[in-house]
Amino acid sequence: MIYLKVHWSHDSEIQPVAFYCELADDRMEVRKVELFADGSLGYADERRSSGRTVLSALPMPTMDELAAGPNYAPAEITRDEFEDIWRLARWE
Repeated sequence: MIYLKVHWSHDSEIQPVAFYCELADDRMEVRKVELFADGSLGYADERRSSGRTVLSALPMPTMDELAAGPNYAPAEITRDEFEDIWRLARWE
């Protein structure tokens, strides 16, 4: 598994400002948490989701592809870091 945190810079009030992803080897999302500007969290996995958060039907771009975009700041994180935000999102 691959774990990412991606900060997303934009002016939209309804889009997340960051998202955390657990990716399979084919870069498809397995679980995702979205962080919104107001501090709220959304989550999704293959069985459930909250709010507007859903798993993507497309593979996640590579770190280099994400970093090449002017609005994304990706970073790899540990599984423990992902699990912490996942638990927080599920219990919010």
